[in-house]
Amino acid sequence: MFFQEMLIIYLLNNKFSVICGGGFIGKVKDLEEIYGLLHPRAVKALMHLVKRAELFNDGYYPVIIDKIKVMGSSLRYEVIGDVDFVVECIAKEELWNEFIEFKEHLNSNLYEIWELLDELRLDLNIKVTINDLIENFSDELLMMGFKDEWLKYWLCWMRIEDLKFGIDRGLPVVFFDVNKLVERFLKSNWHDIRLQIIPLTLTPSGEIRGFKVEGPALSFWTRSKGLRTPNVRELEEYLSEEFKVLRKKALEIKSAIEDERCSGPFGYGYAIALVRNLDYFLSSNLPEIVRKIIVALRSYVLSELNNSLKLSPKGNLKVINTKLREHLKNIYISGLIAEKLTTTDSLGKYWYWREKGTITIDLIVDMLYKKLKPFRIKKKDVVKIVNIVSDSHTIP
Repeated sequence: MFFQEMLIIYLLNNKFSVICGGGFIGKVKDLEEIYGLLHPRAVKALMHLVKRAELFNDGYYPVIIDKIKVMGSSLRYEVIGDVDFVVECIAKEELWNEFIEFKEHLNSNLYEIWELLDELRLDLNIKVTINDLIENFSDELLMMGFKDEWLKYWLCWMRIEDLKFGIDRGLPVVFFDVNKLVERFLKSNWHDIRLQIIPLTLTPSGEIRGFKVEGPALSFWTRSKGLRTPNVRELEEYLSEEFKVLRKKALEIKSAIEDERCSGPFGYGYAIALVRNLDYFLSSNLPEIVRKIIVALRSYVLSELNNSLKLSPKGNLKVINTKLREHLKNIYISGLIAEKLTTTDSLGKYWYWREKGTITIDLIVDMLYKKLKPFRIKKKDVVKIVNIVSDSHTIP
């Protein structure tokens, strides 16, 4: 209890709201060292995940959380917008097949479950949730073959959209798996900076299920040893590997620009197309100010690509990797901006603004931000790039 009490005092003294109960999670010394490696808000997020992982591992779940790793900006930036975690899980053989059976019950009873939800919508006249379903129709679900434990530990983490996936497509398929279960459980009760959680599950057959992780990650917690501090060698290897991954992406962009047979890395298609075929983006209906922005965006993409390729791994890799990632981010956003400036909807707005008598950079930025918000692009990044590439603020 001594370490746990000290841990709570430490967190409170540093204005952390997380109280880390639920088991031994590491020594105060480890936490102080981690505080020196990670952004303070990332430390707070890590403490939350550790607490939730310990609760998860004590529950009736088909996997056990084995490691929690951190990657990305939390290890570099003074200001961060989110925290990226890789969560490694191992299947519990005694429950893995049972979870597969649960999924089969969901798929085979999808339409019956949807009918129960429709009944609830009519009766309650509200937007219903999975918890409403369990609360009002647990007996019906049990009669379908579901078990009490399935309702309590697994079904409760589902969302209506998971069922709607199959309904919309006319297929008896529910869009829910172990990794979604882990992600939602870990994010529960978190009300701070955005968490990006990538679960990777080792199945009984030795297969790893989950999204491919781009770049390395550092382990800060393990099930066997609790909270841990990566050593100097681990940190150096992480930064070296991160540089290689980022530089490879820059080289792939360059290859795709020079050779149309190369597709380039995922997400950079618009930026690559902008450099390859500028005329495709320059519709005759575009206002002159927008045409200038698009032409300048092409030059900016090439400039940022050249800047990224000039960076060498010699020196402070923490600083170098931050610059390299920033160049790549600017290329990615520039491609999206060019595409959004040329959509049919954007052309309609230009016509409307012309009728009003003026088109301004501010109007263009506001429009772009709304269009790019679903891509989690920050307004300050849109403003920065548009201001860099524009040479006029207003035209009649």
